[in-house]
Amino acid sequence: MKTFKQYYTESKVRLDKKCWKGYRKKGTKLKDGVRVNNCVEDEENVHKPVRPGILKRQTEGKLTCSKAKRLKSKQKNKGNNTAKAAQRFCNYRGCSC
Repeated sequence: MKTFKQYYTESKVRLDKKCWKGYRKKGTKLKDGVRVNNCVEDEENVHKPVRPGILKRQTEGKLTCSKAKRLKSKQKNKGNNTAKAAQRFCNYRGCSC
């Protein structure tokens, strides 16, 4: 038979079986007094490009923030791969698009 202390400590531990897609378990941590899994991003998926070189093929010379902005503004469909790649470039470089 379990004691009150055993029930109390079990209720303070919430360990999920798996982490989200693209994350992996790296130990545990305390969150609001409850022990939970510490899910961190996989290093291999952090900067994995969707279509590498898509911006370099569409611009001449060195790719700059202004060229990326111009390329993004020319796109009618803002959800296509070129517009997304230009937005990622702007976010990575810190320029505002």
